[in-house]
Amino acid sequence: MYEMLNLYVETAIHLTPPTSDLVITRPIPSASSLQILPRPGSSRARTSPTPGQAKDGVSYSQQFLASQGSVYFRCGKAYPRTFIWRVLDSNRVLELRCADLARSEHEPREALLTIRLEVQNGIAPGGVELSDTEDQDVLHVFIITTHKELHTLAVPLDFFTNAENSKADSRKWCKTFVPSSFTIDTPHRLYAHTPFELFVALDSGRLQRLTRKAEDDGSYWIQDNFDDASWGASLRGMVKWRSNHLITYESRSLNQTTANAMIASSDSSHLYTICLNHTLRVWSLTTGKLVVSKDLLNRPIQPQDPHTILSPATPSFLRLFKDLDS
Repeated sequence: MYEMLNLYVETAIHLTPPTSDLVITRPIPSASSLQILPRPGSSRARTSPTPGQAKDGVSYSQQFLASQGSVYFRCGKAYPRTFIWRVLDSNRVLELRCADLARSEHEPREALLTIRLEVQNGIAPGGVELSDTEDQDVLHVFIITTHKELHTLAVPLDFFTNAENSKADSRKWCKTFVPSSFTIDTPHRLYAHTPFELFVALDSGRLQRLTRKAEDDGSYWIQDNFDDASWGASLRGMVKWRSNHLITYESRSLNQTTANAMIASSDSSHLYTICLNHTLRVWSLTTGKLVVSKDLLNRPIQPQDPHTILSPATPSFLRLFKDLDS
């Protein structure tokens, strides 16, 4: 009888810090209030409420149950490498904490601190992504708010080991940018290929590519749009109008070609997307053209069939694997 090969071991991780002294809370202001931030000297760590302070089940759910979350593994091998992020407090807090189970004996400090980022305008669904590079001890955090702002945060890793370092002026590591397309369209899903290349799926079915130079801080991004429709159809897609081909989700109307999951090739030559209409679409990032569009099961695409529509609330998981034989 053959035994199944175990490729991993499940381990429980306690999400609640043992003491409030290990929780650092930092406000992330809106674009309109960046000019009136307090001076660095007034920054301080604030303790977070404990679960016992919730008045009822609804308030407990809003404060302590995550509406979004995931585990992120950094490209760099140095400690801390693994992070858990969660969106809490009615989508107004992004919590970051180290989830490494061990550290090198050469590491002088343990990453025990939990960073809670209070986002003034709230965090949009599908609006959080993490990224990093192998040559920087920085965790890049990207947040799209419900007011359609893009926050770019360069969080030093020593924030998780030293409470004093985490009190640095947020204007140095947090920048805000509002893409022009966000003023006439609504972001549905954010994907970070690298800290310097982002992709945003919009409700109209269009895609936007945001790029910046490595030395830029995120206060400005270069914008490129991808859309396979004609100019007239693209314009109509930006305007709110009723159609049988639209999907209603959280009081929004989504085009069936809206990407629900995205991933770029390692050489940034192609972008692979899984769309709400059950199709795989591949874009050439060199020409900006759609090069592949096919049903996930190779079936004929039938827009009116409800069984071919993916749920906008459930992000599809998409992974690329390299064929070593090719």
